[in-house]
Amino acid sequence: QVTQASKPLPAEKRIRTPALLFAMSGDPSPKRLKHDWGQGDLYLGFDISTQSCKALVVDGSLAIVGVSRVHYDTDLPQHGTQDGCHRGEGGRVTSPTLMWVEAVELALDRLKAQGCPFDRITAISGSGQQHGSVYWTRSGVEALRGLDPTSGRVAEQLKGAFAVAASPIWMDTSTTASCKALTELAGDAMHVADWTGSTAQERFTGHHFRRFIADHGLASIAALSLVSSLGASLL
Repeated sequence: QVTQASKPLPAEKRIRTPALLFAMSGDPSPKRLKHDWGQGDLYLGFDISTQSCKALVVDGSLAIVGVSRVHYDTDLPQHGTQDGCHRGEGGRVTSPTLMWVEAVELALDRLKAQGCPFDRITAISGSGQQHGSVYWTRSGVEALRGLDPTSGRVAEQLKGAFAVAASPIWMDTSTTASCKALTELAGDAMHVADWTGSTAQERFTGHHFRRFIADHGLASIAALSLVSSLGASLL
């Protein structure tokens, strides 16, 4: 039996953020947009996904007025990624953290080139691939706080900001031992699910963080970010 509360909302009543609109839009090409920025408030959405970084601007009627996309493999080839990541031994899958930083800035540069009036951006929404993790050093946190628009590119100012240059992402399956250890500590998989909401999964950030501590020590970082919160910090 389906209760009234569990029925999906009608399309006209759903909240559509800029990030969601991008997913619904079929990845609109900037060449097909007229870039009619209008006169009212504008709203920016961004998504740092596995293979690309996307930014989209809508007006008050939710019409898409600006869009840009940075494809990691082709737009940032210096990082040598394939499908946005590096695949290593033992199931390790990572992405260069600075690549994400560069991609966000380049996506905004492309909106600027389209004539986007950033002074009219009233609100920002963002999303990022689940489970990816970013490890900030103490000097990196200070560099983030001290970002200066007159001191060059953001990625240049954040060089050395991260304790590891490659961030583990959701595709990483190298933490099986940590998953087994957690399950044994809890007693069985159902107890893990009762405590945390799900069984132990290799891609979960907690297992990656646990391995980081074992390899580098907790004192080597000042903060831990998810990919989505990295985007929020940069903006």
